[in-house]
Amino acid sequence: MPAHVKGRLLGAMFSLTLCSVAIVMFIMVYITFREYYQNFSCSLLTVFYRDGLFYFFSLSALAAVNIIVNFTAPEGGYQFLAVQ
Repeated sequence: MPAHVKGRLLGAMFSLTLCSVAIVMFIMVYITFREYYQNFSCSLLTVFYRDGLFYFFSLSALAAVNIIVNFTAPEGGYQFLAVQ
């Protein structure tokens, strides 16, 4: 657990993480629809696509929680509540 970190900088880093996760997710959706739209009736492809989207939404939610906690928590130990 970090001993001392500036909350604004940590929140900015989580904002960058959220942006990168969103960009990768949009790239994945674009490639899926461009390359595999005809074969989307395959159940295995559907499972991979659904689970991949769930994974990226989970990462986005965790990054959003970290951003909110870092910008709204008071100074002290509460800033690092969701870092790990």
